Amino acid sequence: MSDLGHSKHNKSSRKELKELKKIFDNNKFYLNKSTIKQAGYGVFSNKNFKAKSRLDEYIGEIIDDEEGAKRNDKSYFFRVFHKDGSSHIIDALPHEHSNIMKFVNGVKTPQQRKRQNCEAYQRNDKIYYRALRDINVGDELLVDYGPTYWLKPEELEKFYSKM
Repeated sequence: MSDLGHSKHNKSSRKELKELKKIFDNNKFYLNKSTIKQAGYGVFSNKNFKAKSRLDEYIGEIIDDEEGAKRNDKSYFFRVFHKDGSSHIIDALPHEHSNIMKFVNGVKTPQQRKRQNCEAYQRNDKIYYRALRDINVGDELLVDYGPTYWLKPEELEKFYSKM
C-alpha cells in the first residue's frame, strides 16, 4: 500500500472513531484504538474501579434463536439462559440497540490473558462485566470470552461433538 493510501485509511479510521466516540463515550468509559493488535477499538476506563465492582451491562437487541440463525454477523451475540431451560440472545451489533460494552475485547494469547482485568457474568436475564482486579483510569477492559470464542465454525462443531 502506498503512503497516500495508508494516510487515507488512517483519516477514515480516525473519522470513524470520532463518530463512534460521539455515540458511545460516557462518564465511565471511552473508546480508543485497542492495545491488542488487529483488535480494532477497545473500551478504556475514565475512572478507577475496585476489584469485584460491577462495570456496566452488556446491552443489545433481544432476539430468539430463529432470528439469531438468520443473522450473518454473530460476533456481538451473548446467550442468556433462563431458569426454565430456555434462552435468548443479546445482539449488540446494531449501534441503536447497544452500548460501549460491545467493544470490550477478548484475550487470546497467554500474554494477553495476563492482562485480563474483567469478566462477563449473567445475573437474572442480563449480562454484566465486573472488575477482576483494580482498574485504573486509562486501562483497557479485557475479558476472556472462553475456549470457544476464537474457534472457526468447523472447529466449533468439533468442539461440541466431543461433549
